[in-house]
Amino acid sequence: MLELFLAKGAYVDPVAAHGTPLHGAAGEGQYGAVKILLDHNADYNKMVNGVTPLMAARDANSTECIKLLVKVQEEPMLKREIVASELISLGSISLKKKDYAVAAKLYSRV
Repeated sequence: MLELFLAKGAYVDPVAAHGTPLHGAAGEGQYGAVKILLDHNADYNKMVNGVTPLMAARDANSTECIKLLVKVQEEPMLKREIVASELISLGSISLKKKDYAVAAKLYSRV
């Protein structure tokens, strides 16, 4: 279900009272969901209410999630970062196509 929402363009990092979906998945020890969210470039460093997803995984005693989150943080940043100018360019293309939702998502990542 999570993959379907993300494939349909759901925003991967919305913040709720408990944090982002990555916070929730890590805090519940849901390795599969954590992996899917990370594969869709979820912000693994986002701090909400003083807690990062790694801290949530630690609090849940989820060794698998902890290992995955540590691994992704050790990856070279170039693999996970998209240059701001690329995002702006893609946002402009989306605006020309009148795809305002996609444009907003792209611009919000700059």
